[in-house]
Amino acid sequence: GEKTVGDWKYGGVTETKNRLPEFAFTGPGGEKLSMQLSRYDEKKEADYKSKMFNVDYSMDGKEVEAKTAPEAAASFMETLNGRVSAREIRGLERVSAQLKVLPRRFVIPAEYKKSLLYENKTKTLTFVGVMMEKDKKRLELVSDNEKYIKAISTIYSNTAYHYMRNDNWKWIFIILGPPGLIFAFLAFMLKEPIKGVSEEFLTEEEAKAIDAKGKTNFAVVMKIPSIVLLIIANILASYCVGALNTWLFPFVERYKNIPSADAAIQFGPYVVACAAFGVVLSGVMADKLSRKTPIGNLIIICVGLICSIPCLYVFLYANSRMVLLVSISASIFFLSWINGPYNGLLISLIEPRLRAFVIGIEILLIHILGDAISPVIVGYLSDTHSLRYALATLPAFLVAGVIVFIVTCFFVPKDLKAMEARMKSVVADGA
Repeated sequence: GEKTVGDWKYGGVTETKNRLPEFAFTGPGGEKLSMQLSRYDEKKEADYKSKMFNVDYSMDGKEVEAKTAPEAAASFMETLNGRVSAREIRGLERVSAQLKVLPRRFVIPAEYKKSLLYENKTKTLTFVGVMMEKDKKRLELVSDNEKYIKAISTIYSNTAYHYMRNDNWKWIFIILGPPGLIFAFLAFMLKEPIKGVSEEFLTEEEAKAIDAKGKTNFAVVMKIPSIVLLIIANILASYCVGALNTWLFPFVERYKNIPSADAAIQFGPYVVACAAFGVVLSGVMADKLSRKTPIGNLIIICVGLICSIPCLYVFLYANSRMVLLVSISASIFFLSWINGPYNGLLISLIEPRLRAFVIGIEILLIHILGDAISPVIVGYLSDTHSLRYALATLPAFLVAGVIVFIVTCFFVPKDLKAMEARMKSVVADGA
């Protein structure tokens, strides 16, 4: 039904062109008042500032301040200001964290006596209101207990980050959008190559004969052991990578006392650069090694995964910021070795007409069974045990992946020859 606040009728909430919430009210005399909430900015002028928001008012489409508004409107605006503040102290903004031990030297600072609450019986730490970054830094000095510091970081993440989001992410789409359209148009103009013409064991005439063949046997894919094993192994590796992508920076914040935003800026460029370099380097090495042995790609993949495991453990238990940076960069560098060699080998095991189908199925499975579920499972283990414990389980999936890749080595030479024989038979049938 129709809602009222005093003598004012609530007209609902809308979103402004800047994606800010705007609440509409109609006064007893028909005057129109709107309240707009924006991200707190101490440098920006606003009619009223809460701990989270700059609150701006307008009447009949024009900006207005409480001190210059009509008496009835000014009184109502003060009521709304009180409700904004009360909202920050109650309900969704009240978060708690469980502590298994009582922190040493746990003396709540005087200015936080009413906001930081600790219940001895339940070992529950609660912060009433919204913990800002300055509050977090001040409260972390209260105790050096790891669980206390983790609890403060958790409370901070659950409150401030949720409400302090902004739209700064839009600029990357604005920059990359137009070039993307240009390249998409150029790709549309490309001529489709003849499937199979790049195979060393076929002539161009034989490749054309295969490309012209109408029937495609999709069932043959499941009869190739190497393809099945490769997809299973990549699911295991993707499980680890997906969890790292989601929980890497929250872990750094909780256990290394580096805010996620700062960690992303300080570590992100190095991690991305190492990943990109790893993809290129592994591809070059795999091409050279595969000329000597049909399992050259698998050798590169296994070496990369094995080397990434100790680097990941060093990252989980290191205290030095430099060691953190080097270890996680090295781990991602070696993990990226799977990409090029894996895809190159996968499409080499199946005839050209089926390669798009196999890649599509593979991408679907590694996401559904790998990196889509791992963040949820790691989050559950973080809640029941700890985030460090949850991330420490990831190398087990890498070890399992390495084992499956090693088993695949026994099937790849045979499956490569079988694929060549199938393509030759198609040419013979056509002739």
